[in-house]
Amino acid sequence: MRAWGQRWALAVTFAISSGGVVAEGRPSSAPEPFPRSAAVMPALYFSADATSAAVFTEGLRQEMRDRGWQVSSSTASAAAAQAVGLRSRVHQPDWKAVAFGRQLKADVIVYPRLLALGVGVGGPSDVCPDPAAVLLLRVLDARTGRCLYSRQVAYPVKELVRKSTDPLETFTLTAETGHAAAVAALAGFRQRPQASPH
Repeated sequence: MRAWGQRWALAVTFAISSGGVVAEGRPSSAPEPFPRSAAVMPALYFSADATSAAVFTEGLRQEMRDRGWQVSSSTASAAAAQAVGLRSRVHQPDWKAVAFGRQLKADVIVYPRLLALGVGVGGPSDVCPDPAAVLLLRVLDARTGRCLYSRQVAYPVKELVRKSTDPLETFTLTAETGHAAAVAALAGFRQRPQASPH
């Protein structure tokens, strides 16, 4: 368990050093009027796997659509990520996320990071104590670059697919759990898309 705790502490340190806010969701201020479209950045991932990051990203896309946002397609998002030079295992500054959103002409950018995924190591091989996904999410105003919302949460996950005997890379998120984690990460984001008066 000590090794797992050290990994989480390292994940939090990386988040803080890259401008993340380790706190419950807290909208800082309202975006400019009439935001309607959202671009969901492909989730960055660290002590986790690419499949789980993709599942978490799709969960965020689904949740934003369910809230009424016009969400850029996954194909367009992948192209925009490549165009601005996003690197999936390197913390990116907010300005890079804003550049991504502007490529897609979005009003807001959802910038997710899957910092860690799994359970404590060093215990019995048949015991899975408190598996969790450590998530960091920021929502940015594409026009001004302001952070509208930031939250870091360790989301307890019940459904994980065993994929390896390596304790550092043991599990991957299911689609259902990925969406539930996305709902938890966005729980404090209250902004809704607005219709233009014109």
